[in-house]
Amino acid sequence: MNRLKLLLRSLAYQRYSHCAVMCGVAVGCTVLTGALLVGDSMDYTLRWVAHKRLGGVESVLLAQNRYFRQSLADDLNRKASLNRSASPSTQWLDHRNEREP
Repeated sequence: MNRLKLLLRSLAYQRYSHCAVMCGVAVGCTVLTGALLVGDSMDYTLRWVAHKRLGGVESVLLAQNRYFRQSLADDLNRKASLNRSASPSTQWLDHRNEREP
Protein backbone atom coordinates (compact mmCIF):
# COMPACT_ATOMS: atom_id res chain seq x y z
CA MET A 1 0.00 0.00 0.00
CA ASN A 2 1.51 3.32 -1.01
CA ARG A 3 1.17 6.57 0.89
CA LEU A 4 -1.43 8.13 -1.41
CA LYS A 5 -3.74 5.12 -1.12
CA LEU A 6 -3.33 5.14 2.68
CA LEU A 7 -4.13 8.84 2.83
CA LEU A 8 -7.26 8.46 0.67
CA ARG A 9 -8.53 5.51 2.70
CA SER A 10 -7.91 7.38 5.95
CA LEU A 11 -9.79 10.42 4.66
CA ALA A 12 -12.71 8.25 3.54
CA TYR A 13 -12.87 6.33 6.81
CA GLN A 14 -12.48 9.39 9.08
CA ARG A 15 -14.45 11.79 6.86
CA TYR A 16 -16.87 12.93 9.60
CA SER A 17 -14.06 13.68 12.03
CA HIS A 18 -12.11 15.56 9.37
CA CYS A 19 -15.23 17.49 8.36
CA ALA A 20 -15.89 18.47 11.99
CA VAL A 21 -12.28 19.65 12.41
CA MET A 22 -12.47 21.67 9.18
CA CYS A 23 -15.76 23.26 10.29
CA GLY A 24 -14.25 24.11 13.67
CA VAL A 25 -11.23 25.71 12.03
CA ALA A 26 -13.49 27.72 9.70
CA VAL A 27 -15.66 28.94 12.59
CA GLY A 28 -12.58 29.79 14.66
CA CYS A 29 -11.04 31.79 11.81
CA THR A 30 -14.32 33.61 11.24
CA VAL A 31 -14.66 34.50 14.92
CA LEU A 32 -11.06 35.74 15.17
CA THR A 33 -11.37 37.80 11.99
CA GLY A 34 -14.64 39.32 13.18
CA ALA A 35 -13.13 40.14 16.58
CA LEU A 36 -10.17 41.86 14.94
CA LEU A 37 -12.43 43.91 12.68
CA VAL A 38 -14.75 44.91 15.52
CA GLY A 39 -11.80 45.70 17.78
CA ASP A 40 -10.18 47.95 15.19
CA SER A 41 -13.49 49.64 14.49
CA MET A 42 -14.15 50.17 18.20
CA ASP A 43 -10.63 51.51 18.74
CA TYR A 44 -11.03 53.98 15.89
CA THR A 45 -14.48 55.04 17.14
CA LEU A 46 -13.27 55.64 20.70
CA ARG A 47 -10.29 57.65 19.47
CA TRP A 48 -12.57 59.70 17.19
CA VAL A 49 -15.05 60.42 20.01
CA ALA A 50 -12.24 61.44 22.38
CA HIS A 51 -10.74 63.71 19.72
CA LYS A 52 -14.11 65.34 19.05
CA ARG A 53 -14.73 65.90 22.77
CA LEU A 54 -11.33 67.47 23.30
CA GLY A 55 -11.67 69.74 20.30
CA GLY A 56 -8.68 72.04 19.92
CA VAL A 57 -7.04 71.21 23.26
CA GLU A 58 -3.31 70.91 22.82
CA SER A 59 -2.13 70.73 26.42
CA VAL A 60 -3.55 69.96 29.85
CA LEU A 61 -2.55 71.22 33.26
CA LEU A 62 -3.33 68.93 36.20
CA ALA A 63 -3.49 70.33 39.72
CA GLN A 64 -3.49 67.02 41.64
CA ASN A 65 -4.89 68.51 44.88
CA ARG A 66 -2.71 71.61 44.73
CA TYR A 67 -3.54 75.24 44.08
CA PHE A 68 -2.40 77.38 41.17
CA ARG A 69 -0.80 80.74 41.65
CA GLN A 70 -2.49 83.62 39.87
CA SER A 71 0.83 84.42 38.21
CA LEU A 72 0.92 80.91 36.73
CA ALA A 73 -2.53 81.41 35.21
CA ASP A 74 -1.46 84.81 33.87
CA ASP A 75 1.72 83.33 32.35
CA LEU A 76 -0.23 80.54 30.71
CA ASN A 77 -2.80 82.97 29.33
CA ARG A 78 -0.06 85.21 27.97
CA LYS A 79 1.72 82.29 26.27
CA ALA A 80 -1.53 80.90 24.92
CA SER A 81 -2.58 84.29 23.54
CA LEU A 82 0.69 84.45 21.62
CA ASN A 83 -0.15 81.19 19.83
CA ARG A 84 -3.94 81.65 19.78
CA SER A 85 -6.75 82.19 22.28
CA ALA A 86 -6.29 80.88 25.82
CA SER A 87 -7.47 77.41 26.70
CA PRO A 88 -10.71 77.08 28.71
CA SER A 89 -8.85 75.68 31.74
CA THR A 90 -6.68 78.77 32.18
CA GLN A 91 -9.62 81.06 31.45
CA TRP A 92 -11.53 79.24 34.16
CA LEU A 93 -8.67 79.84 36.58
CA ASP A 94 -8.76 83.56 35.84
CA HIS A 95 -12.52 83.77 36.41
CA ARG A 96 -12.27 81.71 39.58
CA ASN A 97 -9.59 83.97 41.00
CA GLU A 98 -11.54 87.12 40.13
CA ARG A 99 -14.55 85.90 42.15
CA GLU A 100 -12.51 85.21 45.27
CA PRO A 101 -12.11 88.12 47.75
